[in-house]
Amino acid sequence: MAALVTSDKPYLLRLKFSTRPGVKSFSSRLVDEFTTHFSAANPGVEVRDSFILPNNIPHLSYEEQEAGRVPEAKQSEEEKRHFKLASDLTSELTGASHIVIASPMFNWGAPSALKAYIDRVVNTRTFQTPPVNLLANIPVTFIIVSGGPYSADAPNSRPHMDFLRPYLRQVFTVLGSAEEDLVFVNGDPTGPLALGLIEESDAKSGMSRARALLPAVAARIKRADSGKTEL
Repeated sequence: MAALVTSDKPYLLRLKFSTRPGVKSFSSRLVDEFTTHFSAANPGVEVRDSFILPNNIPHLSYEEQEAGRVPEAKQSEEEKRHFKLASDLTSELTGASHIVIASPMFNWGAPSALKAYIDRVVNTRTFQTPPVNLLANIPVTFIIVSGGPYSADAPNSRPHMDFLRPYLRQVFTVLGSAEEDLVFVNGDPTGPLALGLIEESDAKSGMSRARALLPAVAARIKRADSGKTEL
């Protein structure tokens, strides 16, 4: 596991959850193209992949789950040890100035790696009453692909079978994101591409429709020299 690197400088945090290797991953290619547009619109902002590969995040043990419910100031040394990975991932997430999450949909919902990540970052630090809103004013981009058509952008869509996007909206709203800061880029359906039934370059393909959105989405908020975000 790589060490967590902290910084006071603005950075784009990239989280990729595809199990497809290299160029076979539709969502990974889209997030790389997003990054190119983002860096052009935000020169000087660091691009950082998560310090731990998302697909290597272990699922919560009972001890880790319980430690994540104890206020940090009251944690025992053992609880602090069990909370360490969640604490590091949470610091990395809440320290970002921009966040992009690229993920496939698995069986109408979140891949287990994405769920494992969320189970780590929803914890005693981020989920409090009253809310602490640690992600307030941080733009979050979700790049979502699926074999079938489930987003509102896809032809012949079946949105009633989409449990991933509503789930992500719920989670990030709880973490303090405003609705207007959450933007989805939908690359579905990719099934016809994987089967060779349509070319990516076809204007009707999910990848083409997603690519058309990337420049505006990546440039929607620029960071001013003062360190504040401006529309």
